[in-house]
Order: sequence, then C-alpha cells, then structure tokens
Amino acid sequence: LGLEPIPRWWDVTYLDLPDEAGSTEDRGLYVLAYSDDHADGRWATMVRTSRDGLSWSAPERVTSFDGEDELVYLSLSAPAGRGSQRHVVGDTVHLYRTRSDEPLPDRWVEASVERMPLTFVGEDLEGP
Repeated sequence: LGLEPIPRWWDVTYLDLPDEAGSTEDRGLYVLAYSDDHADGRWATMVRTSRDGLSWSAPERVTSFDGEDELVYLSLSAPAGRGSQRHVVGDTVHLYRTRSDEPLPDRWVEASVERMPLTFVGEDLEGP
C-alpha cells in the first residue's frame, strides 16, 4: 500500500501449528490482525505474523476493496473445539469484523458482523 499503517482496531492470538507427527514444539505463530483506513481512505483488514512476537512480517491485506464500507472492529478467535481466543490449536483462526455502510455518527444504522477463516501454512496466509 506504500504508506505506514494507521491501525484503528487490532487483535492478536497465538497459533500452535502441529507438524506431521502432531508435535507443536517450536512451531508457534503469533497472528496480528488490524483494521486500517490509510489506503486512500478505504478500509482494509491487514494481517502480520511473527515467530517471537518481536519481529513481524510485512502486512498482508486479507480483504479486497469491495466498496466504501467501514471495516473497523475486529477480533480473532479459535474455531469451535480448537482452543480459545488467545491460544488456537491448529492452522486456522476465525477473524470476526464489523461492516457498516455508514460512517460516524451513523455507524450502527446498517452494521453487520462477518466471520472469515484465516488459514496459515508456515508463516504464510493461505488465503481468506
């Protein structure tokens, strides 16, 4: 996107990524998701990953610019039976976010909650 992000809302979780034998030793991955409106005033949901929580990957947009809707509030959580909001077992985390076609002060007039799975292979997002 060419500009430094201006995160409006963010969340982070930790994934235990098992290898083929089922071991998760040394295979954890932090996932950071945030909403950003620095792309010409259009909202995007961005994701970054880290093995140690200190050095982070470049941001990757996980949503298309499919309109002028406001995509602000988001949260990461485990799929059913796969851990908790802060500790996910497996390679998939659910991203929940709000979508509104009205900016402030009417943000909640036409708002909805969306859920999209994010699946990771190594440190890479496989695709939304």
